[in-house]
Amino acid sequence: MNAFRSRSNRSGGGYFIEFLIIIAGIMVSFLLNEWREDRSLEEKKITLLKEIQTDLKKDSAVLTYSMGFYKKMLQSHDSLLLNRNKKFNEDSLDIYLDYVCSYYPFQPAEKTYLKIHNNNNLVIEKEDSLFEDFLNLHNFLYANYKEWSFIEKNFVLNKMLPYLDENASFHYPPPENKLFDGEVFYELKDQSTFMNYIKSGRLYKFAMIGISEACMAQLNQLNQEISTHLREIENQE
Repeated sequence: MNAFRSRSNRSGGGYFIEFLIIIAGIMVSFLLNEWREDRSLEEKKITLLKEIQTDLKKDSAVLTYSMGFYKKMLQSHDSLLLNRNKKFNEDSLDIYLDYVCSYYPFQPAEKTYLKIHNNNNLVIEKEDSLFEDFLNLHNFLYANYKEWSFIEKNFVLNKMLPYLDENASFHYPPPENKLFDGEVFYELKDQSTFMNYIKSGRLYKFAMIGISEACMAQLNQLNQEISTHLREIENQE
């Protein structure tokens, strides 16, 4: 009888140990799986940050060209406004007149933005401020840029171009980067409508340069912060 009880107690203890081993195995498996998921998520975020940098590089190139182009257009407006009673070089005047009816649309790279924005499984934590900054760049600064660009485009297409189409002479066939015969400026400069259009155009060009510089500053800062973050991750591995 005592021997039976001893074997029974040892069997009960064995079952308990086996139970603990099973629980421990489940917990280890759970923790390992959780670690793998966290690691996979971190790797995905690192990949996304690198893709963001690729998009920022593309946007930087477009904005750099845009700012240069708008500065040339702004200088053309200023030349016509500040020197309206002076004689211009014929080629320069052709370019000036073409610039007052020009604009440059900016289309940012949106591949990574849409990937993050449409990914319901990607949870952006408090420490993921770089992703928040990237989304804010698109949702606010880029959106503001597009709004100003839309206003300027409407002004050029609905005000300046129809006016020049009606009152200015065309080059035919047009040389490269030349559409209107700039000599007509000497006839139009005394018309208040034309000069007011140039003043309005200057305002839009100046605004576009300002918003472009703001976008570029935010873009460069974000790109630098991402580079720093990625270097820190590499040093930890």
